[in-house]
Amino acid sequence: MKLSVFDSENLPVHPHTYEKYLFNESFHLLSQPCPDKLTFHSLENELFVARLSVFLENQKAFSPYRGTFGSVEIAKSLSDKNLYFFLTEIEKILQKKGIKEIFIKHYPFCYAPENSERITVCLLDSGYEVSQTDLNQHLIISEQAFENRLHTSEKRRLNKTIKAGFIFDIWERPDLQEVYDFIRQARERKGFPISLTFADFERLFVLFPEQHLVFTVRQAEKLAALTVCIRINEKILYNFYPADQADFLAFSPSVLLTQGIYDYCQQKNFQILDLGISTDKSVPNEGLLRFKKNLGAETSLKLSFYKKIL
Repeated sequence: MKLSVFDSENLPVHPHTYEKYLFNESFHLLSQPCPDKLTFHSLENELFVARLSVFLENQKAFSPYRGTFGSVEIAKSLSDKNLYFFLTEIEKILQKKGIKEIFIKHYPFCYAPENSERITVCLLDSGYEVSQTDLNQHLIISEQAFENRLHTSEKRRLNKTIKAGFIFDIWERPDLQEVYDFIRQARERKGFPISLTFADFERLFVLFPEQHLVFTVRQAEKLAALTVCIRINEKILYNFYPADQADFLAFSPSVLLTQGIYDYCQQKNFQILDLGISTDKSVPNEGLLRFKKNLGAETSLKLSFYKKIL
C-alpha cells in the first residue's frame, strides 16, 4: 500500500475503485473558501482505493471546510488494516504541519452502509469521538409507484393537490434571485435562516450547472413549492433546499413536489433520493421525521467526528 498526497488542483490520473461523491471532487473543493487544501489518496496496484480531502486553517483540519459533508471515500476491497494505516499516516502528516484538531463530517450512511460502518469503527478506534449525530432520511428508488409508498394521510393530500390543479415541472432556466428569495422566506418562516448568501447560491449554479436542478409545483402559474436538487453522482440525488409558500400549506404541495422528483429519479435511473437531515444539532425534528416517514422514507445516521491531536 502506498499513501500519496496531492493538493486539490494537481491530482494525477489513476483509475479509482471507490464511489465518488460530488462534494469531494477536486473541482468542487475549489469552491470552498479556504486556500490551504490537501487531498490524500491510498494507492494499491496503481488503483486509488481511498480518498480524503482536508482544509487547513488556524491549526485545524476540516473535511469539509464548508458544505454538507466531506469524509473518507473507500473501496470495498480496502482492508480494515489498510484503512487504519491510511488514517494514521494522514494524522502524522497533519501533525507535522502543526494541526492540533481534526473535524470530519461524514456522508449519510445510506450512501454506503457497510463502508460507513467500517469508517466509523476505524475513526473511533483511532481516537476520534462523535461530535454530532444527525438523522438523515431518504427514499429508495424502485419500480414501485410513489403514491403506493405513501401513508394514507399523504395520499389524501396528494390527491387534493392534483384535483386543485397544481402542476409539477422542472424549471429549466430558473430565475435564481426568485428561487433564492422563495427559499429564504420559507426558511425564515420556519426559523431556519438560509445558510448561503445569494452570491454563494448563484455561484453554485454558475460553477456546477449540470449538478443543480430546480423543481417546482405551481397553481395557475403561481409558485406553491420548489426545491433545489444536487446530483451527488449517477446514483444519488440530494433534495438540498425544499421550500413552500405559506398561502398553499392547506394543500401540502411538498408531497406533489416529492412525487415529481421521485418520478424523475426513476426516469434517470437514480437509486437514492436523499431527503436530508431531520435534526438540528443532533436534536430530532419530530414533525419533519414523521412527514418524511409518511412519504415512505427510511432513516440512516449522518455523523460528525472530532479528534484533538496530542
